[in-house]
This record gives sequence, structure tokens and C-alpha cells, in this order.
Amino acid sequence: MKLVNEINKNKKKSNSNDLNSITTFIENQFYYHLSNMDKSLKDFMDIMIYKENCFETKETIKKEQVVFKCTDFILNKSESISKVIENFFVLIVQDQNYQDLAFSELKSVINSKLLYNSVEENIIKISDKSSTPITNSICKEVLRLNPVDQLSSPITCKKDTLVNGYFIPKDSHIIINHKSMNLNEKYFNDPFVFNPKRFLNYNNQSINFTCNFTSDEIYIAISNILLNFKITSFKRNNNFNVFDDNLPSSVLIEKR
Repeated sequence: MKLVNEINKNKKKSNSNDLNSITTFIENQFYYHLSNMDKSLKDFMDIMIYKENCFETKETIKKEQVVFKCTDFILNKSESISKVIENFFVLIVQDQNYQDLAFSELKSVINSKLLYNSVEENIIKISDKSSTPITNSICKEVLRLNPVDQLSSPITCKKDTLVNGYFIPKDSHIIINHKSMNLNEKYFNDPFVFNPKRFLNYNNQSINFTCNFTSDEIYIAISNILLNFKITSFKRNNNFNVFDDNLPSSVLIEKR
């Protein structure tokens, strides 16, 4: 995949500069949060500062620990999203008709913009999401098969709780296995088959599955790729299992 290889090559070149920029940004955020610290913990950075006791000590090591952990958190997320996009290329070649439907939908959105804007705008944005149910269904199916976080962050149960007959004691730590849920036949028919149509209702409207910052990033990437490129495989077989050995090893990406 020439495009993916080019992305990875450029990513390696820019990693050093990107890391410095991210670290500088997080350090600035650290000092901003530290100077505005109060009893209410407003976000992740506040929690880290509180846990490391940074507001009561001037130890440099404490600041470095917070900056390191936050940097690591951001980099891991970006790497996970990159993997999801790479998997998208392999998955989307399975249904050329659905890919063409998504392109027509996206092109219609762009044409509508041109009617009301004097400046030509050939970019899909988050604000277009509600107008692109077919593209949304592709993003959701890609995320179902390749969740950004296969396991959730730990959640602490604040009191004894009963959920669907399961007793969860107070102070229990709960970790949700997203991958296992997404591949469970109880919730999805043919869970190992790439089928974006499962996320469209009878009116061809997108069914809610996930809505967060990472899914927005993935939507922006996938929608603009589908708008500008046609993705095909050198293997023309369809409906193969997404986890078998018959997946295409090479993908052809052509400018539309």
C-alpha cells in the first residue's frame, strides 16, 4: 500500500519534532492547571497533578512524571487510531458497491456546499457527519472490528450495585472488553464479516454505536479518503472473514 507506506515514512521523519511539540504543549498545560488548581478536579491533568501532589511540592520529578504520563497517553491514542485507518484500507475493498455509495453521498455533500459558498471547499468536516449515514456506517463497522481501545480504562464502582442480576461490590474495578463485545454473536450477526449495513436502519439512517473524540478523528480521515480515492484489491474475492489468511496483502489506491 503505497499511501500507507508513505504515511509511515513521513511519520518516522516527523516523530522527533512532533514529540517535542507535544511535550511543550503538555508542559504549558501542566503549569496552567497547576496555577488554577482548586478543590474540584476538572479533567485528567488535574487528577494527575492531585495524585502526584504537585501543588504541595516543587520537586521537578513530580512535574516530569505528569508530563511523561500525559504524553504517553496521547501518543498511544494516536498510534491506535493510525492502526484503525490502516485496517480500514483492508476492510473497505470487500464491498466496492458500498464504497461507491459512500463516494456518491460525500460528493453530494460537497456539491451542496458549492451551491451556498463562493469559495470551493472539497473537504468533509465533522459538521457534515449528520448528512453522511452511509459513511458513518463504514466508520462504525471499522471501529467495531478494530476498536481504538480493546479494553476500557478501569472504572471504580462507588457503591454495591446490581446490573442484570450481576452483583458488583463497592470499590470493585471494572474493565470492559470492547473487542469481545463487538465480536459477540449475541449482539451482531456474522460478527467476523465486514458489513457496514448493520449500522443502517430501514430508513438508511445511521444507528448510534459510538460518539467520542477518536471516532470523530476517524470519520474525518475515512470520509476524505473515500471522497478522493478509489480503493481496490488485487484479490477480487468478496465476503471473506476479516480474521482469515485470505485477506488482501496489497491494496490499490487510485485518485478519483
